[in-house]
Amino acid sequence: MLAEGRARAEAAGIAHVNWLQADAATADLDGFDLLAAHFGVMFFGDPVAAFAHMRRAARPGARMAFVCWRPLTENPWMEVPMRAVAPHVPPRPKADPRAPGMFAFADPERVSQALTAAGWAPPRLDKLDCELDIAAVASIRAALAAYVDGACVRLPAAMWLVGSTRD
Repeated sequence: MLAEGRARAEAAGIAHVNWLQADAATADLDGFDLLAAHFGVMFFGDPVAAFAHMRRAARPGARMAFVCWRPLTENPWMEVPMRAVAPHVPPRPKADPRAPGMFAFADPERVSQALTAAGWAPPRLDKLDCELDIAAVASIRAALAAYVDGACVRLPAAMWLVGSTRD
């Protein structure tokens, strides 16, 4: 993602950007005017600590902007495929809405609370709606054709089954 960002910035003639891959809660950060994130902050293990650390690294008057998902029920791009496969896979455990994950910041109150607890000004949350072209049907059919077995699509899966004993 950083390489893509660099390439796009370079193509646009933007040279005054520093690109950094780091843990927002512990990285050596200093002197930022703008902190931006694209679908990443909801994975913070401790959002208040991470946002507080980022605030300490920001210059006075610095801005922060990020995009995060609203609730799953407002995101058919993910809910529709999940419902379609639900009868064919084991039931998913009930998600903890406060645990790190894609929809951890779906609740605007939680976003506000995390940011203000970290010392940021109360945020403005604007709804952003768009249609996602998540995949082309013809491409999906072509990719899965080799795995069709009658009425099923069987794809290999790899996992660890881990067992251990105490010494």
